[in-house]
Amino acid sequence: MDGTRPRDPQSLRSVGTNGFPYRFTRVSPGAKASGDLAKHTAEIRYVFGNLEPAEAYDEVDAQLSRDMQEAWSTFARTGAPEVRGREWPRYRQGEAEVTVLGDQVGFESLVVEPLTAIIASQRRS
Repeated sequence: MDGTRPRDPQSLRSVGTNGFPYRFTRVSPGAKASGDLAKHTAEIRYVFGNLEPAEAYDEVDAQLSRDMQEAWSTFARTGAPEVRGREWPRYRQGEAEVTVLGDQVGFESLVVEPLTAIIASQRRS
């Protein structure tokens, strides 16, 4: 490896690394009350089980946090995240799936929006 960091899922292939894309969509009751949406880094509290203040979260959040902790620890042990016995889909060009972390954990096709494709093409140039 030349010391450069992959910047998008496709570039992971060039360094022989698996990617497991996910989209965090959960908006907790406390976030809804304050007008916040799912945003960058919002998932960190869930990964570490730090759902405080408690009144801002509910049982859906607690279950999602447990699922995310399971996925992250399985990834650390095996190299592939897994939730309730199902391994997260790996990024594969042309047939990409993404794990969706919302009111429940699900899987759907990864859709690359036109603007995202333009930004990614500029990174490669």
